[in-house]
Amino acid sequence: MVLLDGSTERKAENAAVVKAHTALQTLLTALKAATTRSEGVDAQELRLLGDFEAVEAKYGPLALKIVGMALNDQRDAAVQL
Repeated sequence: MVLLDGSTERKAENAAVVKAHTALQTLLTALKAATTRSEGVDAQELRLLGDFEAVEAKYGPLALKIVGMALNDQRDAAVQL
C-alpha cells in the first residue's frame, strides 16, 4: 500500500484490505465456534487456535493502522511501523 502512488489505487487497496480483514474476523469467529462445539478437538488444536487469535489481535489493528496512514499520505510514518 505504501508503494502505490495514486490516490485511486490507495483507496482501492484500502477497500480490499478492510474487506479481507473483515472476512478474516468472520471466519475466525466461525472457526472458534466450530472448535468449541466439536468433541474431537485436542489441546494442541485449541492452543494453535489461541495462538492464531493472539497474533491476529496484535497485528490486525497494526496492519489497519499502517493502511490508514498510507491512505492519508503518511507513507514515511507507515513504513516506520
